[in-house]
Amino acid sequence: MIKSFATYQTEQKAEHAQSVNVRFFDTGTRLLLEETLDIVSSENLRQQLDESKPINFKNAYFNRFELPEQTNQLNMSELRFVNSFFDSKDSELNFSAVTIAAGEILFDGCVFSAKKINFNKSVFEATNIRFENCRFFSDDVDFSESEFYGDCSFKHSKFSDGKKNFKNIRFTSGADFTDTEFEDGDLMFTESEFNGFALFKMISVGQGRKDFSKTKFSIFETTFEKSEFGNGDLTFRDADFKSDSLNFNSLRFGIGKKEFGGARLGTGELIFKSSNFSDGKISFRKAAFGDGEADFHFCTFGDCDISFDATTFGVGKVNFQATKFGNSTISFRNSIFANGDISFQAAEQAKGSFLITGAVLGNGIFDFSDASFPNSLVTISDVDFGQGKVSLKNSVFHTLSFKGSQLDNYFDLRLKSVELLDLADTIVKDIVDIAPYDRLIKIENLKLSGMRLLGRLYLDWQISNVKQLIYKQQTTHQDRKEQFRILKENYGSNGQYSFEDEAYVEFKRCEARAHLEADKNQSFFKVAIAYSSYSFNRLIFDMMGKYATSPMRVLFTMLVTYLLFTFGYLLMALWGDSHIISSLFPPDDPRVLAPIARAFYHSAITFLTIGYGDYYPDGLARWLSSAEGFVGLFQMSYFTVAFARKALR
Repeated sequence: MIKSFATYQTEQKAEHAQSVNVRFFDTGTRLLLEETLDIVSSENLRQQLDESKPINFKNAYFNRFELPEQTNQLNMSELRFVNSFFDSKDSELNFSAVTIAAGEILFDGCVFSAKKINFNKSVFEATNIRFENCRFFSDDVDFSESEFYGDCSFKHSKFSDGKKNFKNIRFTSGADFTDTEFEDGDLMFTESEFNGFALFKMISVGQGRKDFSKTKFSIFETTFEKSEFGNGDLTFRDADFKSDSLNFNSLRFGIGKKEFGGARLGTGELIFKSSNFSDGKISFRKAAFGDGEADFHFCTFGDCDISFDATTFGVGKVNFQATKFGNSTISFRNSIFANGDISFQAAEQAKGSFLITGAVLGNGIFDFSDASFPNSLVTISDVDFGQGKVSLKNSVFHTLSFKGSQLDNYFDLRLKSVELLDLADTIVKDIVDIAPYDRLIKIENLKLSGMRLLGRLYLDWQISNVKQLIYKQQTTHQDRKEQFRILKENYGSNGQYSFEDEAYVEFKRCEARAHLEADKNQSFFKVAIAYSSYSFNRLIFDMMGKYATSPMRVLFTMLVTYLLFTFGYLLMALWGDSHIISSLFPPDDPRVLAPIARAFYHSAITFLTIGYGDYYPDGLARWLSSAEGFVGLFQMSYFTVAFARKALR
């Protein structure tokens, strides 16, 4: 009998006719099917029940069906109502609190039409209990607190809009709801118990609340594969799945809250592959996963808040590969991962935040490679990463933060691009690799404050423009100083001495500025001393030779200094009474060098502290020569230090 009708009409051709004509219509009053059914009177049915005869009706029509009064036990060899119509449209169809014991209990293809369909507290005892291909045409269907002793099937059946109550049901054997349609209205399986297989494959549920909270499922097959849930909240809160394989593959969720909090999700594999979670809050808070793979790859999430807080994962792989997160917030606060791999490879998030904090990871691989989170804040803080490799290679992030995490293993951070890479307060015990050999990483901002670098950091100073990244930070010179110090020590350990020199120079510059900042609020006298000290430091140690890291700059400074003193001697000779005098020849002797030559020669001999004595200064030039001798000695020593430092490394 057709199950997709929306309305029906009955027509009895004569007052005492033995049959009735039933027409079934769709929502548009289009005729779907017309059936002629045999009318069965209540007296006829009651007589057979009283005599405990086998009940076997096909294509029967029951108008205002009623069980005999005070009937609470039916015992017979079989109970069959095939393609029959129970028409109690304006009243209650009551099978409540009845124990039916038979070899088979079949309601295949039946239509139940009533103001309320009541199987509350009924007990079904049979090898096969079938409600397959049935149509429950009522806004209140109640199977609550029923018990099914035997395999039970509602396959291919359909329930109309309204409440569907399966609370506190006990299925002692298998329960099959494959391809069942539940139209709009609440669907309640709260605290029910499945002791055999539980098949909800390809079911369709309309708008309304769906409640499987505190439901118990057995070790046998449990599946919701390829099912569709309409808009409204869905909860499996505190449900207990004992199966070693749970199949939620290719589910389609409607808009609303999806709650798996506190659920025990089996002992083995859990598959959500290719499911669409739509919009609404999604919670796996305090859920416990089995030791098989937790498979969410190819899933799609809409605008939602996704929580895996305090969730416990087993030893299997946690797989979010190629998952698409919409405008969402995702959190793994205090989650515990065993030794299985964790994969977000090629995952995408349109916008939002992704948080793993306080989590404990095992020895598996943490794979975030090729991910795309261009508008998201990704925070992985205070995390113990265990011993597995961590890879974020070729990924795109807006903000990527490992602040406060302990990086005990190899971290592949050869990203594609990131607005802010925050490694502040991390403890690095192995290698953090941010230096791809074949391409450029686009890093807009970098934070290394408070890093404890016990391992090594691979970061190209020039290609990544590290100097500008640190100076762009809205922080103090003291903080920048510490970051440059970390880099200086790191580059030295790596044997990258040119990078070490660059980092050392910026470290000293920030150190000088930090001291100046610290003295700005002191007395006028101390501020004056501070600025004088800073200026001297800047001129002598920085501008002259970049803190002994650039012998060529020192050499150039020596040349400039030599020329300045030379021109000083010339100016004194032209406008003053100070001259460079020959000690070998009288002033008018043609062998005496010309004034310009004398100035250059005397300046060179004095600067290099050679002191031949063939030319000597007179007047104020004596003081200038003394100063040049001191400066020359200092700059030559400075050059020697800088040159030796470069040569030895």
